[in-house]
Amino acid sequence: SVLLDYSDLRSKVILPNGAHLKKASKALRAATDLQPTNIDAWLSYGQVCNVLGESNAAHTAARQVLHIDESNVEALVALASHQFQVGAYRETLGLLRDFTERFPEKKCDWRVCLLQLSALKELNDDEVLQVESTKCLTAVESCDEKTFLQAYSHFLQGEKSKAEDSLLELFSGGVE
Repeated sequence: SVLLDYSDLRSKVILPNGAHLKKASKALRAATDLQPTNIDAWLSYGQVCNVLGESNAAHTAARQVLHIDESNVEALVALASHQFQVGAYRETLGLLRDFTERFPEKKCDWRVCLLQLSALKELNDDEVLQVESTKCLTAVESCDEKTFLQAYSHFLQGEKSKAEDSLLELFSGGVE
């Protein structure tokens, strides 16, 4: 059987005006039926479903990816984002904590850190937020991502001028 490459498809089907998303959803769902272990097809299907507001299908797609590859951070972020969007902040933190305990190398992913800090802020746990912000900034390896997280961390802690300074550094090219 031929394994199709869906990695480039996501950028092509998610158009700014939402055109063709229903067709894309059907086509991607058919692709996942034809190739049930194709991670890119499942991720693409989940993203399209998410844009269409079909959260159950998007959730199922992310779970399927994690069934195929339990260390897939993109699928984890999709699941954790869904938990966050429905206000399940403790569940978001639990999902992220369990994932990073099993895959410690994923702690440095800026998306994991961003969701973790956002959930902590929603739980009004400022002391833990400050400690975890420092941990995330230490873990993130890319300078651009680190500066972005630093700005976000300052913003969450109410330090708006520090957040602006970090963003100015990022966008002025002050980071390599």
